[in-house]
Amino acid sequence: MDGFERLQEILKKEERVAVAYSGGVDSSFLMAACVDALGAENVLGIYVETALHPKRERFDAYVLAQMRGWTVKVLEVDIADKEEILRNDERRCYFCKRVIFAQLRAYAEKKGISVILDGTNTDDLGEYRPGVEALSELDIRSPFREAGLSKADIRKLSKSVYDLPTWNKPSQACLATRIPYGTPIREEDLEKVEKGEAYLHELGYLTCRLRLHGVVGRVEIPEEDFEKFLTRHSRDVAAYFRDLGILYTALDVLGFRSGSGTAVLERR
Repeated sequence: MDGFERLQEILKKEERVAVAYSGGVDSSFLMAACVDALGAENVLGIYVETALHPKRERFDAYVLAQMRGWTVKVLEVDIADKEEILRNDERRCYFCKRVIFAQLRAYAEKKGISVILDGTNTDDLGEYRPGVEALSELDIRSPFREAGLSKADIRKLSKSVYDLPTWNKPSQACLATRIPYGTPIREEDLEKVEKGEAYLHELGYLTCRLRLHGVVGRVEIPEEDFEKFLTRHSRDVAAYFRDLGILYTALDVLGFRSGSGTAVLERR
């Protein structure tokens, strides 16, 4: 039995499920698989909107849901008074997931759904992910982990089984990951990061991160894009960032690295 067959077997044991849906690679495939196994009427996607999530992601997620006929509800979660999140220590992700998924579960249960699923896959187990602890505490199930599916598996199946446009979508992460641990999260800094990355996307750098270090913006893009960036866009990017209040623009010579913000923890 391969991973997809195991996934189908896991899902078909349920009657109704709620899926933490973001419109990314993992959650989109999970929505498609759940609808395939249980029928659209038995699957509720819940899109959680907070100040930590890029606003453009909501539109993309909505369009895909409309195209596929998925039922998706938006749940707004206010973190403005959540000091345990905003102080941005190394447990931030745990506290954030705890707040978000507690409210997600409460919303789903009001709709008569007790089984909550998320798109955590086997690759996530090898990274620093304190949020996984919160999922376990709240009894949030991760069927990809149960079926032994990796990110590469999910991308491949997204294309071959459901022909989802998200199959090759760059991995996303909440905006808080662009702020170094120990630096309090401020709304104005999140806005700088969101606008800065949106500008990079417009220039064609769909895989990118803008890490904010005070008045310095550290740009991560794939190494193969370095020459184009330095010869065609570096001055425009620096000028745009300066208008945002980012005085200095730096290109990270190691290129794009998902999760590079955890490097500071390795030195402790």
